[in-house]
Amino acid sequence: MTAGNHSWVRLDGIGDELLAVLREEAHEWLVAKADDLPKGSEDTDPSKREVEEVAALGRLSSGLRRGEILVPDPMLRELAARTTSETRRLDELKEEYDRVRAEHEGWTALLAHLDAAPHAGAREDEDPDAEPESIVEDDDDPVASAPGDSVEIELAGRLSDDQLRIVRGAVTGTLASRTGDLRHLHTRQDPDRELREIAALARLAFWLERGSVEVPDHVVQEVAGALAEGVAEMNEDDEIRERYEEAVAEEEAVGALAAIFSDHPPAGSSEPSSEARP
Repeated sequence: MTAGNHSWVRLDGIGDELLAVLREEAHEWLVAKADDLPKGSEDTDPSKREVEEVAALGRLSSGLRRGEILVPDPMLRELAARTTSETRRLDELKEEYDRVRAEHEGWTALLAHLDAAPHAGAREDEDPDAEPESIVEDDDDPVASAPGDSVEIELAGRLSDDQLRIVRGAVTGTLASRTGDLRHLHTRQDPDRELREIAALARLAFWLERGSVEVPDHVVQEVAGALAEGVAEMNEDDEIRERYEEAVAEEEAVGALAAIFSDHPPAGSSEPSSEARP
């Protein structure tokens, strides 16, 4: 449908999910812009530009509810293009999201090999109270025997280089901080436990540098578990993932809207245009 030099363009091609995102974004933007307009006679009169932006957002909000917009609309086109450029923050969110996910996967992989068991290498059908069988060392086996009942597990192939680097950095940093606080040991409620945990951190730091861990080690497992929980809480995994997913949806929605205006530039524009969508 056409109206003079303008055409009504259906938004069916954008998709229901992206349309829902656009409706919410447009409504919030309209409310914020309208709220910024002067509210009384003592306020400075709004500029023509401010009024035009609010009017354009009103047209957009109304059009999104109807499922069609009137093009060309230079002001709306400009606002859509501006919003598209502002969604560049998606790259920063993606970088943060990837970092948090790598930390989570690294700790998850490490904890999987530190989980307490009746004895390392035991089968589910074995009696946990039975005497453990001797372990024959095999140079080709990544799980090699160690003194006592412990088993040395190679981390190569179980944790990636990046995961090892992340976990190693967290452990050595925590060890440095905890040892630095030893001068306050006499103020701790349980000094013996403090020393046991620091010793466990030192063992874990050494093992990570060596590229293998010795299991079972209940104190190391507890310390590593506490570190993993602390990293998760600090990074707020769920919140970062939600922000990233929202940013992805917003960028796709705004990009789809901006494409419509790119297809219908203002009259006299030097930009190429395609025929109006039916």
